[in-house]
Amino acid sequence: MGKKVIYVPTCHSTNLLAEQVLADKGNYEGTVVITDHQTMGRGQFDREWETEPGKNLTLSVILKPSFLHLESQFLLNMFSSLAVKKTVSFFAGYSEIKWPNDILINNRKISGILIKNVLKGKTITNSILGIGLNVNQEKFTNENAASLRGMTRKQHDLSVVFSSLMENLESYYLKLRESKCKALENEYHNSLFGLEKEIHFESEGEFKGIIKGVDKKGQLIVEVSGKNQKFNLNQIKIHSKGWLGEK
Repeated sequence: MGKKVIYVPTCHSTNLLAEQVLADKGNYEGTVVITDHQTMGRGQFDREWETEPGKNLTLSVILKPSFLHLESQFLLNMFSSLAVKKTVSFFAGYSEIKWPNDILINNRKISGILIKNVLKGKTITNSILGIGLNVNQEKFTNENAASLRGMTRKQHDLSVVFSSLMENLESYYLKLRESKCKALENEYHNSLFGLEKEIHFESEGEFKGIIKGVDKKGQLIVEVSGKNQKFNLNQIKIHSKGWLGEK
């Protein structure tokens, strides 16, 4: 991971730029596209990713997980979330994964991951992991956003954080390649924000439920009124009340 780095001072989106890089036959797995200033960064549901130029890590990693069957694609969310979580925890002491792949510190979002897969039949030929990690930014318009600097009260060397992230991504990706899927699933499950706690959700109205885990397809398992229900990403989201731990 990161042996080949394509750096641009500014770009609209590292994910879109990585798509262009994929058209070049000379690229290889682990290539990273990184920028100091991303002008059109996006997260889940096409939400804008707020980032101050030169303060954070905004990058995309090109993978070729052809060994992974289409039905197991959520493992990409798992390995990448765990890698970012381990990186954040190393510098901040603690973090959690908000399903499916946001990283929280003290219930505030410090990192998000956006994955785009290229398919051939039921095989994933290429994947682009778009990662935004807030490092030294101090002010956000979104009160639920956080950074390493804000949480640790000290400046962090972006190159050091980048190296740690690459090391952790490679470590967890090798586990995925070695079919250590059960270990990844267990670690992801135990890292979930809201696990075994009653929190607020939105799905055709607000309701309270208890997160019980995630199935192999990446569906969130929530206990509602004593019964387990499964939800896809487009069917449910954790309400801001639940995010902040309010009752």
